[in-house]
Amino acid sequence: MPNMEKFLRLVNEAGSRMTRIQSLAASMGTAQEHTLDGYAANLLSAHLEIAIDNLRAVQEMASYLSRPIKETSRLWKNGSGQYETTAGFLFREGSPIEVLVPDKYRLDSSHWERTYLRYDGKDYYLADHADLPLNGLAVRVREGDQP
Repeated sequence: MPNMEKFLRLVNEAGSRMTRIQSLAASMGTAQEHTLDGYAANLLSAHLEIAIDNLRAVQEMASYLSRPIKETSRLWKNGSGQYETTAGFLFREGSPIEVLVPDKYRLDSSHWERTYLRYDGKDYYLADHADLPLNGLAVRVREGDQP
């Protein structure tokens, strides 16, 4: 398994380089010699923004995954209609939540996924899996989570 610290360092270095490349591309669009025309500079800048946004998402996920797991348990609906874990972590509207999602096509397979809890006025549901029942769903809570 790759070293998470090393991975985070490399991702951060890549982010720093991408930002410098983006600055260079922007300056090339305005420089007099060896310039990109306005269209090329804008197109390059737009693609670099997408790459930088994706790299930031990778940085955030790698940072999240590097935090130790505090609890792995199942959700249950308490008396106030909220879902909580065995250790008492409460999940509300907008709470990030890491859940074990069953594979729809292979009964013997599932994967961990990070998503958010939503509320429709009647009950809570997962933002990316509205049809997945919450009661009894396996969840993980990581160090630093404030559900």
